[in-house]
Amino acid sequence: MKNLFKILMCSAVFFFAAACSKDATNDETTTTGGGITYKSCNDTEEVSAEAQEVTVTITSDAAWTAKSSATRIASIKSGASGEAGTHDIVLEFTANTTDFNRNVTLSATVGGKTVTLCRFTQLSESLKGTDANVNKNYTTPILDEYYLWNEDFRELTLNYNQAYDEFVDNTLSSMTTNILDGHWEDGKRQYIYSYIQRSPVSSASAALAEVTRASAVTGFGISIGTIYLLDDYGNYCFQVDYVYKDSPADKAGVKRGDYIAKYEGSYITKANLNEAYAYLMSYLTVGTTKRIQLVDVEGNFIDPEITLTAASYYENPVVYYNIFSAENSDRKVGYLVYVSFDSAFDDEVKKVFDDFKAEGITDIILDLRCNGGGNVKSARMISSALAGTACDGKVFEYYRYNDERMAADGRNKDDYTTYKSEDFLSDVANTYGFNFDKIYVIGTVNTASASELVINSLRGIDKTVKLVGATTNGKNVGMEVMNFGPVDGYSYVFAPITFQSYNAKGESNYANGFTPDIDASYYVDNCFQWGVIYEPYDDERIIPDLIYYALNDIFADTESSLRSLRVAEPTRSSFGMRKVEKPRGFVNPLRTNMYMVPDENKAE
Repeated sequence: MKNLFKILMCSAVFFFAAACSKDATNDETTTTGGGITYKSCNDTEEVSAEAQEVTVTITSDAAWTAKSSATRIASIKSGASGEAGTHDIVLEFTANTTDFNRNVTLSATVGGKTVTLCRFTQLSESLKGTDANVNKNYTTPILDEYYLWNEDFRELTLNYNQAYDEFVDNTLSSMTTNILDGHWEDGKRQYIYSYIQRSPVSSASAALAEVTRASAVTGFGISIGTIYLLDDYGNYCFQVDYVYKDSPADKAGVKRGDYIAKYEGSYITKANLNEAYAYLMSYLTVGTTKRIQLVDVEGNFIDPEITLTAASYYENPVVYYNIFSAENSDRKVGYLVYVSFDSAFDDEVKKVFDDFKAEGITDIILDLRCNGGGNVKSARMISSALAGTACDGKVFEYYRYNDERMAADGRNKDDYTTYKSEDFLSDVANTYGFNFDKIYVIGTVNTASASELVINSLRGIDKTVKLVGATTNGKNVGMEVMNFGPVDGYSYVFAPITFQSYNAKGESNYANGFTPDIDASYYVDNCFQWGVIYEPYDDERIIPDLIYYALNDIFADTESSLRSLRVAEPTRSSFGMRKVEKPRGFVNPLRTNMYMVPDENKAE
């Protein structure tokens, strides 16, 4: 991702705690304010038991002093005071040799007002601390048995006294044999795919990473893609990737491509960016309201404000579909935008295919640009429908697990034909019988896991798959999603990499992603409403959507013109907004939505 803040929440299963909470005493607040305009830390942080230094960067608009609430735990080594501007405060933590976690608060006073910068929890050196207990007695045994590189994992010297998620990140990132567990750019692992999440048992988000979500969820129904710098004054805006049908955002008129520039009446800045993103993307209590305001492509605010009220909706991954035809051509092109492989909504996909079949489509474009993966069951179903009778009786994918699990089942780790396998679905193939000569897939770096599985499996039976857009993510491995808890009032979802996928030809060579057959990578950040089609022929400032390049290829051998397909006025480029790097302390949940799980969420 080249350090750009481009977070595609394709299945919206990552949950945030509210980023801003008030303290009832001492006139303190846990957000920025009172002269502090920026802080690099979150409101709460966990640190390990070791003696260490922790740096917090702040920006103040006046002279300030900093204070530690417990100097025996963490004293201020440097940066105890300063003038207006940006400064580093260095906290020096002593080793925590007690049996329990301990807490310290870092605050700053500006102009007589005290602001709480962060409440730190230092974990216990013993296993009585919650996270250390989780790391040793829950996470480690799962990795020991199921992780694809479990034998190498066992050779590590483990430090259990870390935050539960840092333990997974730091431990697995330290390994050198598990290179498939992670997304790489420029020779560096940007993040690992394996992940762990937790939520309070009493929280509505306790089932935050279920593989299928047939039940309704509660929130606004927005998926935010990119963050842009709105102007030269430190103001930002979010670009909407899509909204779920019949969600509060959909009913309020929010659409793909909209720019959200104000939140609760204020510009989006470093001070409220985390909170704004969290509330707009999270599952919320029914009735929660937030106000937003949009800007147009010229940077002008669109009145009036929009009030979003959290309500129940379904995360149907079929967010758009249509059928296109052109003059002087008998081709009919089915176009489906699909944002996650969720088997709870397979019937919704089949309804689309029923329409496609009834209309006699001759070509297909499967838009997976926002799809980070999901359940193999859905990938099999969609692939079988697109391949038609050509896939009857053929292997969809083979799955290789760690050597111990393979040996226990009498399989040969060196022979992919003995791996656990799944075939294409003959009943689905025969029901639709599309038998397309070419299958067009729109993809980007956010196209991952089960999305790439579709490409690989279809090519494994010699179907021509033309990838349009940019190089995909390169996730040829999958997870078995596991739940455990409660532990001290928390439930956990853990998704370690447990298998690698191979197509019918034994091919799994896309760890660096699939290279596009039609390269439109220059345009992947464009975010227009679904189905907008036009040719970039009359104004160089007009920028085409990726669908244009697929349709142009489909109709290349006809006398027709894509001008007859235009369904909207040309869209000009935006007003010069710049994509920016994610700010310090901002959580990147991208990898938690790139998952591939076997049928029924189990290996066997």
